[in-house]
Amino acid sequence: MTDSSFIAFISDPHLSADRPFFQFNWEILLDELSQRQPDLVLVGGDLALDGANNPSDLRFARRQLDRLPCQWLAVPGNHDIGDIAKSAVPETAVSEERRNRYLEAIGWDFWSFDVGEWRIIGLNSMILTSGFAAEAEQEKFLADAIAEAGSRRIALLSHMAVCDVALSEFDKTGWFMPAESRAMLSTYLLGGKVELVLSGDMHQSRDRLIDGVRHVWAPSTAFVTDMMEEWRPKFG
Repeated sequence: MTDSSFIAFISDPHLSADRPFFQFNWEILLDELSQRQPDLVLVGGDLALDGANNPSDLRFARRQLDRLPCQWLAVPGNHDIGDIAKSAVPETAVSEERRNRYLEAIGWDFWSFDVGEWRIIGLNSMILTSGFAAEAEQEKFLADAIAEAGSRRIALLSHMAVCDVALSEFDKTGWFMPAESRAMLSTYLLGGKVELVLSGDMHQSRDRLIDGVRHVWAPSTAFVTDMMEEWRPKFG
């Protein structure tokens, strides 16, 4: 790949063989990407409709991702391995068992990939504040990947958005990364180490500069959420 590589960023396809509500949209997306011929597709989580409870959804999502016309890289979302532990009831929270099922069906949940002048670092935002051994492993992996990037520009890919309008904000909605996780990332975001943060989850399209870092949200490929803003917080 060269510095002019075409990278497509998609998110939240919510795929399922048992409940193929969004398969039609996926077929349209496959056709569109085949015509545009990207060199790489990044997927911002929620690959499966209910992978946290139904492993067959994860396996189906993997088969669908393998239909993409090029290499792809993904991070898990709450529909894949459960909700972030700090804000979830036990029945819906991320667990090591759910994470292991994702690793078996999809592959690594945090990773680093170099393309052109960029280093893209994928993070599993669902294990933040979990206390799992993998959380500490991921934090060390992130530090090493950034330290060893050399002259490459750095982008982070996460399912959860870091924040709404400021790293220092108080989040009363529960939609964004926990404050302690945001503080950890701020070391890199405010230190000029990271130029771009990509995320899904919100089902909204946004491109905003926050504290000098570009934050891009990808909408869901599956559906349009709450067009009348009747129930969802108004995030602009």
